[in-house]
Amino acid sequence: MAIINFATREITAKVVYFGPSGAGCNTNLKQLHKLLNTAERSQLHKFGPSDSQERTYYFDYVTQSTEDVNDFRMRYRVYSLPGDLELPAHRHEVMTDVDALVFVADARSDRATANMDSLLELERMLSLQGLELAAVPVVLQVNHVDSDKSRKISDVVFDINPYGFPVISAVANSHRGVVETHTEVVGATAARIRDNMAGNEATITLTAVHRATRETDEDIIRTHIEAIQGATQSTPPQQEHGTVSHGEGIPVPIPTVEVPFQPRAFVGSHPVSVVSARVENGVVAVDVVMEPMGGGEPRRLTVHLANRPTDTPPVPRHAPPSVVPPENRVADYLPEVVDFSDVATGDLPGIWYGVLGLSAGVLIGGLTSYLVGFLL
Repeated sequence: MAIINFATREITAKVVYFGPSGAGCNTNLKQLHKLLNTAERSQLHKFGPSDSQERTYYFDYVTQSTEDVNDFRMRYRVYSLPGDLELPAHRHEVMTDVDALVFVADARSDRATANMDSLLELERMLSLQGLELAAVPVVLQVNHVDSDKSRKISDVVFDINPYGFPVISAVANSHRGVVETHTEVVGATAARIRDNMAGNEATITLTAVHRATRETDEDIIRTHIEAIQGATQSTPPQQEHGTVSHGEGIPVPIPTVEVPFQPRAFVGSHPVSVVSARVENGVVAVDVVMEPMGGGEPRRLTVHLANRPTDTPPVPRHAPPSVVPPENRVADYLPEVVDFSDVATGDLPGIWYGVLGLSAGVLIGGLTSYLVGFLL
């Protein structure tokens, strides 16, 4: 969630470097702080839990005037979040309201599994904020490509790049690829912000404020530390994702229904935000913004969710057939059951019907023969 400050004419966006332990997130931040050509730059700060050797590094800077967005200067707050920082409160605090990401992958062969695990963790953390990895500006940096144990970049990318993110090879210790990676990610971020300001839906939302002074770095770090300590010291009982508490704290599963909704006209697009949701005549209508994977203008799609079981066919929309009044229906004059077992008393036995039939047949045959002989 980027912040647009009309008082200072600045837009502040948050970029997080995320990756497995030892991949080079902190190294990128240290090198970037020294290498960036900026109009304004803070000191390099670090903070983290006392029981971990790792730390989160942080600094912010203002771009040169040539990189303005619609006459607003861009200010970027840049964080690192290496894999060794496992404290949930710390990871949540750093990832909250993230606008763009650099995923730092380790090219060394023995770190392939760590790369994939870290990517899955990143997707999970974004989902808690209602975001999808495919919808966020992401650059994939493959670090340690100079190692004797490094794999081919194509092999690393094959494992962890299903969405086709931009890829940059790097040797962060020697500055290689550090600035190029950051230039790529802030370029994508600025483009999304321009789309938002032009009225097009984008994954980066803008929150407008009017503050004559901005927070100092010390204030920002203090806020982070207090939030982390407060969450650690007074963490309420956690509920499992997808459950609600019922009775005496017994978790009750929340039913989840997956409904495919992408029509053919939107193949190759993915949802980036929900504009609105409402109920119309018993049908849930959800307005979703769909963004093409290969780039292009987002389009709005309205999804109607009918309140019926998923395996039930839709109810016909045509009018029901007219009903004929009971007194005009022919079937009403017919008996429902005909009982042939009730034979009237005094009737002839069945054998006499046979005798009569045979006699009548002989008589008719004789007459017919007489008439034929007479005519001939």
